[in-house]
Amino acid sequence: MKKNEHRILVFIVILLLGLSNISFASSSYRSDAMNSGTFTDNPLIRFSELSWMCDLNTTHLSSPISNGDLIFITGYEPISFQMHVSGAFVSDGFVNAAPAVFEDEVLCFGDLSGKLYCIDIKSGLEMWCYESGSPIVSAPSYSDGVIYIGNRDGHLLAIDMASGVLRWQYNANDRIESTPYIHDDLVYFGCGDGRIYALKRSDGSVVWDYSTGINITSTPVISSEILYFVSKESLYGLDPQTGSEALRFSLDRWSMSSPVVAQDSIVIYGDYGHYLLAYNSKSKRGFWRFNSPASGVLGAVIGQGKAFFGDDEGNLYAVDVETGSLLWEQILPEGIESVPEYRNGIVYVTLPSGYLFSLRATDGSYVSGRFLEREIFGSPVCSSQNVFVGMGIS
Repeated sequence: MKKNEHRILVFIVILLLGLSNISFASSSYRSDAMNSGTFTDNPLIRFSELSWMCDLNTTHLSSPISNGDLIFITGYEPISFQMHVSGAFVSDGFVNAAPAVFEDEVLCFGDLSGKLYCIDIKSGLEMWCYESGSPIVSAPSYSDGVIYIGNRDGHLLAIDMASGVLRWQYNANDRIESTPYIHDDLVYFGCGDGRIYALKRSDGSVVWDYSTGINITSTPVISSEILYFVSKESLYGLDPQTGSEALRFSLDRWSMSSPVVAQDSIVIYGDYGHYLLAYNSKSKRGFWRFNSPASGVLGAVIGQGKAFFGDDEGNLYAVDVETGSLLWEQILPEGIESVPEYRNGIVYVTLPSGYLFSLRATDGSYVSGRFLEREIFGSPVCSSQNVFVGMGIS
């Protein structure tokens, strides 16, 4: 069977060994349940020996996430159960977006069959499944007992996490591939009709919408009371309460990057080409861009006042978030196809052929590394004592 013919999602739950009693209330691919794109430091992790490896006999497509005790990862069928696997959940369709952990109790994800699943983490059993009627390709967001998700039919859904009952839905009449962003009493999302919408979380009524004329897949973020998102060749800034345009900053090329915020005022995003760019949300101006000699700049992770990112020729960079000046550079054996991970002084990066490296954030000096002998998909993820990666079949 060819890769693109696989239809059954296998959602893998892996038991972590030897972890301290640390709680991660909510986890998602943009740091927290509201997909805020804001990151904080965690305890230092170094590795020298492989703690364990679990052969799942499947190809993984998402970066793993952890709630402190378990790791969650998605992949194609088939699966072979071996040690360290506490369970697996099979959905009716392929999963195209990152899952999320809410309230340390619930695992939530959607699939291309249009179903949104809510899984009890402790038992691995399905709590409920909501059939949206159209493929789901974005990650869910959560706040105050409600899960928000969009689908390709153009419906933004608000679903009660405890019961799976639909509280309300809004029909935007075009595909939603943007992950919802929650801030205060509003939920924001981009749409295929080229508009970004702000809805009331209470009832789904429209507060405002703003048109760019091109499909928006970028997840927005708020910094210095401005809502930022990327569409086509521009970084937009809107008043989050009214939707009025506060600024528009032109890019050199098409980008659908989701920006992240550093030091509360610096909006950083990649252009999918040669540049990592920064916009100062307080001064309202684009104030630096870093030019990589190679393309493939997807985005960055922030730590110690630095932005860490790679390109498709294997260059790993650290630049100052305030000036964009190069602080250090390391050349790795092959192109970097994922955003690095940062945890309290250490930068972790994976390479597709199976390498996992850690480097000191201060100067890029080598700490440790391993060749795991299998193809690696996605970014690494850290718990209190371990680094986890998803790997393909041998």
